[in-house]
Amino acid sequence: MSSIILEGRNICKKFGDIEVLKNISFEIQNGELISIIGRSGCGKTTLLRCINCLEIIDSGYLRVGEIVMERNINGNNKNDELKEKAQKIRRKVGLLFQSLNLFPHLTVLENIILAPIKVKKESRDVAVGKALELLEKVGLKGLENRYPFQLSGGQSQRVAIARSLAMNPEIMLYDEPTSALDPELIGEVLKVMIDLHKEGMTQVVVTHAMNFAKSASDKVIYMEDGEIIEFGTPEKIFNNPNDPRTEAYVRLFKE
Repeated sequence: MSSIILEGRNICKKFGDIEVLKNISFEIQNGELISIIGRSGCGKTTLLRCINCLEIIDSGYLRVGEIVMERNINGNNKNDELKEKAQKIRRKVGLLFQSLNLFPHLTVLENIILAPIKVKKESRDVAVGKALELLEKVGLKGLENRYPFQLSGGQSQRVAIARSLAMNPEIMLYDEPTSALDPELIGEVLKVMIDLHKEGMTQVVVTHAMNFAKSASDKVIYMEDGEIIEFGTPEKIFNNPNDPRTEAYVRLFKE
């Protein structure tokens, strides 16, 4: 049995008076591919941002690998301690946004090697070698000297994945990675994620691509109104859900 690499217990997050995450709890095993589904505004993206510590949880328990961030209901942890733990967690977790934020003035290769050289202090030769390997992995061998404007949407998304992988994350998070792509390009990106799954990369994907969630995921989380309503295998979630709210949602995607 693989070990638990990512765990949350009773995670809460508010923005002002709006409670966005309500007592969220989950356990994710090393190497699993988890899809998070649910209507827009249900808290999916906020959950990813909390896992990556772009947003700091208000209360609850978050463990990423061996690093634990825990806050009580009053949220009175020391700011310096929270900041230090957040930085450690971010080094372990890659997050791919809907907006890719590739640097338009840099080539594909320069986009990928920038962070390893600046943040991890890798030598340029090491960073370049790794970047070329990653470009081959994501199916973009030979495109290292192109600029972002010379790429298709699917190619740009795969460059962004390679850029995240260059930092050697233990976990990859994706926020709607195919939402802005034309239908014929979606498969290019999903294939990379499936290949990474085969290699044992732990991945959590917010997605509306139900066929991907059904066929590629080890487990699926259904969220509604800031809560995890159901967490189980694709077979369970899509064909035999326990909760009527889950059933009502997945029915929208059945022919």
